Amino acid sequence: MNDELLKHFLELQQALADKGVPIILGGGMSLYINLTYKNGDNSRYPFGIKVRPTNDLDIFLTADLIADTTKYENIKKTLEQTLGYKVVETAKWFQFKKEIDLYGISRIIKIDLLSAPPKESDLSKVNIKVPRVRPRSAKNIHAFLTNEAKGLEIGKQIINLPDGSQTITIVSNFNYLIFKLHAFVDTLEDAKKDYGRHHALDLFYTVARMAEKDWENARNHYELHSREDYLINACKIRKDFFSTREQFGIIRLAENQAYTNNSKELSAYLDQFLKDLLDLFPGGSEYKVTQ
Repeated sequence: MNDELLKHFLELQQALADKGVPIILGGGMSLYINLTYKNGDNSRYPFGIKVRPTNDLDIFLTADLIADTTKYENIKKTLEQTLGYKVVETAKWFQFKKEIDLYGISRIIKIDLLSAPPKESDLSKVNIKVPRVRPRSAKNIHAFLTNEAKGLEIGKQIINLPDGSQTITIVSNFNYLIFKLHAFVDTLEDAKKDYGRHHALDLFYTVARMAEKDWENARNHYELHSREDYLINACKIRKDFFSTREQFGIIRLAENQAYTNNSKELSAYLDQFLKDLLDLFPGGSEYKVTQ
């Protein structure tokens, strides 16, 4: 399914690029791209990784884009008129879906539009009704306001596909970890979201394949935004859930089926994982409320 989803992402990316609309890929598909087409460092975590399949495309939009009515309305036109997606009725207007045939089986591809918070200088250009955000003049097209994406463009990665057909821009490993820490705490008690188990595993796999350049980017990102609420919160989540083997983060990780299937091998690296997370997200003070 991931390879099929990649084909549809490339189709979307090209269609939007033709209209001058850049996008950044996040979510499970970005992890797949990261681990499949980028050579990470596995010297300290020498084990194989098989990325779970997904049917979602998490499309991240920059702060500049969410304030641009013309470009943002072009996203809607591209999704609906060019590519045949339909809005998800329970999540208007930031989720879209399309039914495809995959080897004779009907599958649904879902696109989530997420946005970095707009710049303060652009607040007059946008309409915010949490969790929705859109350019003030745009109609029937929103994005999910993602405050933890304030550093979205820091360290973004340009991945070259082996056939040279296209490049893909994905979130940095550090940003991916920030998103996953927030997602974990949001789903910790949610049975429909598997109690955050897959988010815990994604954290583990991402840290395990971080190369030296990823670490350099993480240090730079932290230095730039260490006083920002979203990063303070990420450090607090790390401290509360991923400090010791006895905390819920590691408990949920150990409950993940993919981890359980290889627990004998993977458990040997838990202490290194906890140490690396501490290095990446030091401290952990009180949560900051982001309006």
